[in-house]
Amino acid sequence: MIKFQFYLGTDTRGKLTEQEAIQLAYDLAADHFPNGHSIREEEGRWTGEQGSIQEVTVVVSWLTEDDSSKTDQRAARFAAAYKDGAYQEAVLVEKQRIEAFTI
Repeated sequence: MIKFQFYLGTDTRGKLTEQEAIQLAYDLAADHFPNGHSIREEEGRWTGEQGSIQEVTVVVSWLTEDDSSKTDQRAARFAAAYKDGAYQEAVLVEKQRIEAFTI
C-alpha cells in the first residue's frame, strides 16, 4: 500500500481568501481522488520569500495499492493543480510505503 500526503498552504498572498484556498483543496481532492481520501486542517509555519509565515495547512491523505509511475503522475497533477490555483510557492508531497489492513 502507498500513502501520499499533500501539505497545502492557504496563504495566497491576498489572491484568495483562506476559506477559498481551503475550499479549493477540498474540491481538487474530490476531483482527483474520487474513490477516497482524508483531509485535516493543521496550523503550519514556514519561511519563504515573504519571511516567516503562519497559516492553515490542509493535509490531504490518499491511499492506493498502485505503486506505478501513473500513480506518481496522478499525485503530481493534484499537487500542481493546487499550487497553481492557490498561488503557492510549493506543495509538499510525501510518499510512504505502508502496511495497512482493515478489520
